[in-house]
Amino acid sequence: MGLWMLIAPHRHRTAGERRHAARLAELDTGATESFFEERRSLQAYRPPRTDRGWRIIGAAMLLIGTVRVALAAVNAA
Repeated sequence: MGLWMLIAPHRHRTAGERRHAARLAELDTGATESFFEERRSLQAYRPPRTDRGWRIIGAAMLLIGTVRVALAAVNAA
């Protein structure tokens, strides 16, 4: 998963943008809010515009996974 997030982070980002826009559109058409001031929080906290965050998370996951596999191999020997 970390490698996928490092190589193709735009898929995660665009999916989040679509969910965010869809929920705002639902609220604009009269849907009830799921929690107190949902509309305000959606307007205030927009999804990130760049892939940098997803790439950092992917690199960290890849690094941690590699270290864990290496440690397991060393402990098994």
